[in-house]
Order: sequence, then structure tokens, then C-alpha cells
Amino acid sequence: MEEAEWLPLFRAVQRLQHVMRSAIPDNAPVNRSQMFTLVALRDKGVQAPPPREGPDSYAPMTLSSLARVMNQTAPALSQRITQLEEMGYVRRLPDSRDRRTVRVQLTEQGMELIEWAGREFSARIERLAALLGPQEMNRMAADFERLSSAVEEVFGAGRQAAESRRNRFYKGEKDSC
Repeated sequence: MEEAEWLPLFRAVQRLQHVMRSAIPDNAPVNRSQMFTLVALRDKGVQAPPPREGPDSYAPMTLSSLARVMNQTAPALSQRITQLEEMGYVRRLPDSRDRRTVRVQLTEQGMELIEWAGREFSARIERLAALLGPQEMNRMAADFERLSSAVEEVFGAGRQAAESRRNRFYKGEKDSC
């Protein structure tokens, strides 16, 4: 296959990745990595977070557990947590069982930010669905799923690493949260 045949698809996928990376609203007070940290802290590696029931409805999580869920190093994540703490979106709490361990918890302000960003994202998806229509959205979703499966099959090794990260994220680290 000639480059001219596959290059347009490659460029389209790159463009879509770039656009989706900027899914955080322009007027958000945090950047993308900070937002994903807040969401990971809320979800703790579970696919569907529990319903919100107040400012302390999400139990704190250890920094090391959060780093594992996000597949990042604790030092890099610690810097981001410090920034988010200074902005009032998270708080650090001492661990009652181990003084060396610090737990991180979303604040009410952090949960409100996630909910606001979710509403903004949903509104964008609704506009996209209105532009494309439900049949086109479903067709493209099926096409992207087939493309993703084919790429994973051909490039293999990345698939196993991605599945491992995805499984750790969705299963969580319940024993150390």
C-alpha cells in the first residue's frame, strides 16, 4: 500500500486526537492533566462513579493509588496535586493508620468543577450529534471500533499495555485507596 493511500486516514486520526485532547472547555480554570486528575480522583478507577451525596461523598485516596490508576509517577502527580490544592479543588489528609501516607480528597469546589466540565462536554457532544445525526454517529462509532481493533491487532504490544492500564483504571486499587 502506498503512503498516499494510508496517509489521509493517519492524518484524520491525528486531527481527531488533537481535537479530543482539547475537550476541556477553553474557559476552564484548570488544564487537561489537572482535570483528568480530578476525574480519576473522583472515580478511583471505577467505570461508573457513585452518585454524589455531599462534600465528603468521595472517600480520600492515597497518592500512590492515584498514581497507579493514572499510570503516572507519584512525584509528578504530587506536583499536580499541590497545584490543585492551592486552587481549592483537592485537600490532603493525614492517614490515620500511617503517618507517612497522605490521602487526597476532592473538595466541594473540585466536584462542582467536574460537574460543570461534564455539562459543557455533554453540550458539545449534543451539538456534534445534531450536526451528524444519530445514524452517522452510530456508524462512525462502529467504524472507529473496527479501526481500533485492527490497529491493536497489527501493532499488538501497545494493545496489551493499553488493556492493562485500562483494566487497572476500571478495576481500581481498592485495597490501598
